[in-house]
Amino acid sequence: MIQDIAGGLERIYRSVVVFDTGAFLFINKECANPFFDEVMPSLTHMGLGQFVFLAALILMLSRVGKITGISLIAGMTVSYYLSSALKEIVSRPRPFQVLNDVNKLACAGGYSFPSGHSAMAFMAAFVITSYHKKAGVLVYLLAFMVGLSRVYIGVHFPSDVICGALIGTVSGYFVVKVLQGLKKTDVR
Repeated sequence: MIQDIAGGLERIYRSVVVFDTGAFLFINKECANPFFDEVMPSLTHMGLGQFVFLAALILMLSRVGKITGISLIAGMTVSYYLSSALKEIVSRPRPFQVLNDVNKLACAGGYSFPSGHSAMAFMAAFVITSYHKKAGVLVYLLAFMVGLSRVYIGVHFPSDVICGALIGTVSGYFVVKVLQGLKKTDVR
């Protein structure tokens, strides 16, 4: 029975690797064009912690965004440490390190899994949408584009981005729920 389970898991793993590589090559090679070659390397920076931190500071200085800004900073911390820990545990090489002829449009160090940029972007999308519902479509579209850009520029596999998006969403959810709980118990 254990051999059957191990064999089934091995087949699933191989199928995921085949899909992941095929999807990566499609996005990175088949979708390549001069417009995306210019736009995607710039768009990918919106998933940087520095960008999210700047947005958090701007929101904290505004009248309507103090709690959103505080939530973003807390979410940055959670998603960063979760992503960084998983990168060290999994130690997955980046696509350009294991595949030939990758359309590499940016430098990236460290490990590939999960995508920290995607985690940061989806955490920010969740947090912002939690407090400002009308911004939801725009911020999630932006987060999706950040994730797509990571594959397009050759530094992540699609599964890295998907897992990063899940980590970011869970981080955002956790932070929002904790801060809502603190607000309810505030007895000023």
